[in-house]
Amino acid sequence: MANFCWLSEKSSYENSCDELYDWLGLIGLLLEAEISKKSKDFPVAQPLENIRFRREASDCHLPILHLQHRLELSDFTVFCAVLACASGFDPVFSRLFHKLTGREKPDLGLALRLFRHIKPVKSSEIYTLSHPESSARLLFDLQGDGHLEKLLLPELLTFQVLEGEVCSGSLLQGISLWRSEEEKASKGPYPKEQAAGLSKLISRVHLGKLDGCGVILSGSLGCGRKDALRAAAAEQGLPLVFVNVNVFNEKTEKESQRLSRAVLLLAAATDGAAVLYELSATYKPSQSLCSLVEGCRRFCPLFFLISHEGIPALLPLEQDVVELCFPPDSTLQRRKLWQELSEEYLLETGTDVHKFANKLRYTAGDIKKILRRAYINAQSQGRNAINSNDIWAGVRLHNAGEISGQSLTRVSCVFSWDDIVLPEEPLSLMHSACDRIIHAHTVNDVWSFGKKLPYGRGLSILLYGPSGAGKTMSAQVIAHELGIELYKVDLSQLVSKYIGETEKNVSEIFDFAYRTNCVLLFDEADSLFTKRTEVSDANDRYANTETAYLLQKIEEHRGISILSTNLLSNMDAAFRRRFTYIIGIPKPDAALRLNIWNKVFPPETPVRLQSGFERLAEKLEISASSIKTIASDAAYRAASEDSPVNYEHIRQAVKVEMLKQGTRMTEAELNAL
Repeated sequence: MANFCWLSEKSSYENSCDELYDWLGLIGLLLEAEISKKSKDFPVAQPLENIRFRREASDCHLPILHLQHRLELSDFTVFCAVLACASGFDPVFSRLFHKLTGREKPDLGLALRLFRHIKPVKSSEIYTLSHPESSARLLFDLQGDGHLEKLLLPELLTFQVLEGEVCSGSLLQGISLWRSEEEKASKGPYPKEQAAGLSKLISRVHLGKLDGCGVILSGSLGCGRKDALRAAAAEQGLPLVFVNVNVFNEKTEKESQRLSRAVLLLAAATDGAAVLYELSATYKPSQSLCSLVEGCRRFCPLFFLISHEGIPALLPLEQDVVELCFPPDSTLQRRKLWQELSEEYLLETGTDVHKFANKLRYTAGDIKKILRRAYINAQSQGRNAINSNDIWAGVRLHNAGEISGQSLTRVSCVFSWDDIVLPEEPLSLMHSACDRIIHAHTVNDVWSFGKKLPYGRGLSILLYGPSGAGKTMSAQVIAHELGIELYKVDLSQLVSKYIGETEKNVSEIFDFAYRTNCVLLFDEADSLFTKRTEVSDANDRYANTETAYLLQKIEEHRGISILSTNLLSNMDAAFRRRFTYIIGIPKPDAALRLNIWNKVFPPETPVRLQSGFERLAEKLEISASSIKTIASDAAYRAASEDSPVNYEHIRQAVKVEMLKQGTRMTEAELNAL
């Protein structure tokens, strides 16, 4: 027979484990008495009163007592909970259970047989164990055969809760505990105003003025919601139980229910707040997740929902919920973020991180990743200091990881102002467009003009002109000047025949552009932006709706959108009014063509001509793209002959290019060039 210890000789508990050992010792003595048929001679008189006396005389934290008060558990429920886990603390209990019942796990019948030696059990207490709304269900699940099956997996969590030894860190898949005394709050920048508001709210909960309140933290990815929450929780001493809701989609319903109860038990045991993250306005929760939210309202003094797109519409939130918005950072705030986060690294002299804040709209989380990648890039080249090129490399790597779907293609921006040849008016408009981004901080923040422009603070440009005039090149020049990635949108992939899919695709494109701060190029957008169709059936009505939705997203977008079209006259006047700039890219005249011819061959290319390009510019009324194609073809012809580029190479290249355009030039016409 096992030798169980009863702590009757001690007047108080010295540590948190003593209370658990008292309960286990009591269970062991009851089992031995039941096995030996000497229950009348049970050696401990009034055991529950003894436990109560020692509890009252103790100064240390008693986890079982705390849990009993927090969940309003009866003595019999606590007894059943410890009984269900007893063999996990000492294998001898399994042998004793087997002697009495023939099984190594206790059942409800055994619990009743043992507890009757202490005091009678009310029928309401038995009913409470199996009632689905009972707080007792957080500890164990009463099966149909009466088994007290331990509910939480892995077993370590239940033991830690009963022993009062719950540690911070990842405890279950998708669930982790954060405590300010064990883990430091983020030292990096976070939204101070929102953190202060959260701290006041937590304080009111501690004062008993609020209970079961939910707070939705809405905002874009990486905007500092978790850091602000940790800072507020650290100030108020509130533990946080973080829950990734995506894990519920990977589990069976039974497994999800166990996870839900684990979260609530953990929050109750630590007096913590549950934090459900990775939510969105369109998130479709499972039944177990809805049950978890309902449980949070009952068992958590406060719970938080971190959502990317506002309030999750399908969760049972009812009225006791408030929303705290984390708005996009202003340029001034981003400048502070870049300055503070870059202080962890050595910067090369002349590296100005403020210019990145002026041009890019990254959150604190994004900036940390970019600077880390920039540091690795510098180290790979044998340098300790980071320069601007390293940061741009970090930006490109960051954006590459964000691409979703097949409707976006990255365009390499190799052209600058020196490469493009345009009339003065479109060039001036392009410079003005770039200035709106470069000087956004001064106008919107320093001069406070942004307060008067709460809507439509992005930049939308419509480029129109004939094919080959340089619309795509102009978009590349703008992106190059701003130091921003350019992505071309494949409209054939964007538009779907299924109702609702086009809007979904458009929304994903602009979400990507917002996160990665890239320029979106809708090339040859004539198919979407022609004059509105006369509505004759549902398809026409829906096509107009798709176009209106895309224009609405362009107008709301806080970044840069560029659209190109061959014929401005085809575009509805109502659509044109929504663009910040409409820039015409004309087919070049003779003077512009001469300028293009003079720039088209790189300095490294050997060119030997008897005269300049005046005759070519005068006689060939072709686009800038055709001139580039001819120059490239002529260079290949010269290279095959291992000679400099001459007029004969250019004439043969002209002949091929004109054939592509449907014009066959005679030898006399070619010789006249």
